[in-house]
Amino acid sequence: MTQNVLLKHLQWLIPLAVSILLILSACLPTDPEPALSEQVAGEAPQEVVTVARPTASPTARATATGTPTPTLTTTPFAAQTAVPRNELTTTPWPPATPYTPTPAPSFPGMVYGSADGLWQIGADWQPQFLFDDPTAVLEPNGRRLLTVREGDVWLTELSSGQTTNLTNTTGQTECCPQWWPGQPDAIFIGIEPGADGRFLAQLDLTTNEINLLGPSQNRKSRSPLATAPNGISFAFELQTQEAWVQMTTETTQFDPYAYGLSETLELRAIGAPAWSPDSQKLAWVMVLADTTAPDEPPAVVLGVFNLAQRQAQLLHPYSDILGRDGWFSPPVWSPDGRWLAYEVLSMDPATQGLWAVAADGSSEHYIGGQNAIWSPDGDWLTYQNAQGTQMTYPPNFTYQIGITLPPDATLRDWQEGHSP
Repeated sequence: MTQNVLLKHLQWLIPLAVSILLILSACLPTDPEPALSEQVAGEAPQEVVTVARPTASPTARATATGTPTPTLTTTPFAAQTAVPRNELTTTPWPPATPYTPTPAPSFPGMVYGSADGLWQIGADWQPQFLFDDPTAVLEPNGRRLLTVREGDVWLTELSSGQTTNLTNTTGQTECCPQWWPGQPDAIFIGIEPGADGRFLAQLDLTTNEINLLGPSQNRKSRSPLATAPNGISFAFELQTQEAWVQMTTETTQFDPYAYGLSETLELRAIGAPAWSPDSQKLAWVMVLADTTAPDEPPAVVLGVFNLAQRQAQLLHPYSDILGRDGWFSPPVWSPDGRWLAYEVLSMDPATQGLWAVAADGSSEHYIGGQNAIWSPDGDWLTYQNAQGTQMTYPPNFTYQIGITLPPDATLRDWQEGHSP
């Protein structure tokens, strides 16, 4: 009887004891999980690493330690775009505000003139003296110089210092010598310069024979003759009324309408030619009037003519023309043929000066200043403004980088492939 009662009590005491043990085990403290910043016992210490987002610095372009190449990929200002059309529009594009970082040193190959002569930056990044005339014209291969002295054109061999009077004329003044790329035995000169321009002539260096260019010998040119890189072709204007070209061996009049210019546009003046690097396109600065809008003033237009396809592209027209003597400066092609540095003579100071205009009309960018010179590789565009010699680069042309030159220096050329 007693044994039966004991078994009966054990039947409910055992489950109760198990329940109590489970409750007690749940209440006991356990080892906490280690935080990320704490070291776990028995493991190697952990290093906290902070990853920063890389940022581009515009001043990185200002320090040159060797042959510079553009490295910035930021676009701090929105690019301005234009729709290419063969018609006139004078809606201005708002200029961008350039940024000015630390000045950069002068680059090898740069040629500049100052009060003490003509200099070139050597491969060691140091200036080297070339000649005592800062206006001398250096040959593309850097071997010879052309200068004007007392109304005559002179040639100087840099290696020997020998100087020769090429014209040696009496009662006649020569000026403005130009090298002809690919033709080492011929140059172009101007004769009887004046307010109305000068006569253009070709001078044979082997015979010293001078031949006037153009069908008439009584009309002058108001803008420089343009030589093509192919060493054969050249272009010029007469009194800004007629455009002339030599494609092979014959000089003929250039008709813009035969190359795609709309018949609704009246040609008032033409000049300042410039050949593309492949000699396949020819740019002219023109004054055009839209005959369908007789009340509108004539506009200055940069016309780019594709000679093979006979197509015309009209770029950056403007009508608020700033009055000046002479004719407009020729545009300057980039070595890759994608851009033209074009000086705009607008009355509005905010749009006056250099523009970088895409040759296909897809975009244009305001730079300001004047005297555009491209680097041989096309990576840089130099120019002059009130602060001195500056540098910028495609495709956005938004950064202005000062170049270290003497205060009175004017950059005249940028060559490569040889040392002075």
